[in-house]
Amino acid sequence: MRKVNVFGKKINQIKTIYVIVFLFAIIFALRTWIISVQTAKLESLQADELILDRQLNQLLETEQEQVIHPIGEIITAFPVEVTMLELETEFLYLKDVSGMSSNTEYSYEIEYDVNNPFDENLPATVRFIEIRFDITTDDVDHLMDFIELMIDLDRIYYIISVDVSLNNGEVISAITVYTFYNQISID
Repeated sequence: MRKVNVFGKKINQIKTIYVIVFLFAIIFALRTWIISVQTAKLESLQADELILDRQLNQLLETEQEQVIHPIGEIITAFPVEVTMLELETEFLYLKDVSGMSSNTEYSYEIEYDVNNPFDENLPATVRFIEIRFDITTDDVDHLMDFIELMIDLDRIYYIISVDVSLNNGEVISAITVYTFYNQISID
């Protein structure tokens, strides 16, 4: 290896090694720091997910005052028909009052005349509507308010499933509910 450059100046090989070692140390330190930050963030999200699971379980397990009526009495309280406009108005109300912002991803799918979600047979005039909500929000309280407000509405909603997960600080949920109407002709 040459000891002088083309201008006659002495080449020092040690400086290059120091630079390489220094860069390696910086890269290693940055890698270690990034891993520790990501690990802390993951642990925080896992803790948030546990809290969310506990809140949902608590909400589902809380005993609400229940009055069990014979199905014959309840059917008379069912509406005779349900229009898309009525459902959309209620869903917009639920979204707005629960505090979901405009950046919340919110969609729903309505399927009319689905099968009976219950084990018990009901009269043939009772029709079932399945509604699937897909909601992505940044605050779990919005989702909890959405469910509680739905329960408090005049229309009977049967919540069959609530699937919730956390992803990068967002609450992603899929909610499946049923509502009913008694298709009879009133003369």
